[in-house]
Amino acid sequence: MKPKKELSHPIHPLLEKRWSPRAFKPKSIGQENVDQLLEAARWSPSAFNEQPWHFIYAEQGNADAFKNVHECLNEGNRSWTANASLLIITFAKNFYERNGKANAHATHDLGGAAANLTLQALELDLYVHQMAGIDKKAILEKFDIPDGWEPMTMIAVGYLGDVSTLDERQAASEFAEQKRKSIEEIASLNKW
Repeated sequence: MKPKKELSHPIHPLLEKRWSPRAFKPKSIGQENVDQLLEAARWSPSAFNEQPWHFIYAEQGNADAFKNVHECLNEGNRSWTANASLLIITFAKNFYERNGKANAHATHDLGGAAANLTLQALELDLYVHQMAGIDKKAILEKFDIPDGWEPMTMIAVGYLGDVSTLDERQAASEFAEQKRKSIEEIASLNKW
């Protein structure tokens, strides 16, 4: 579906394969694959090895649980995620367990865990679409979230599906060329 990336330099094939589809096939990924995704996230590095992340997930096969999580997306994301195999709400803990002080790096560490999960998904021929469009209030109301934990994103996981299940705008995004800033725009040697 997606056009091949225009790379400036060679990168790992899994990184080259990665993109964020909206068309998913309504097919179970199985608990073994879910466990592998979570294991990959578990081994992500974090400040003081605090692992300040938590995931609430629901599989398509458990209709009630999936509906409960799915309702925590904003309306625009709900329209295309209904066929995802798995939905994962991500949380960051805003304090360190070791001393109770604020953890300014928790969201960075959560991002690393999500990246590990994404790469493991690609290894399993699954695709991931990460979304910021969530209803944090609904998440806090529906789930018994401990103090100090903040809902951050939701992740849709599944097999590539039929683009005809999407509306016109969403379908166009499946074929749009991926663009990124140049290396010179995101990095500089020894100065800004």
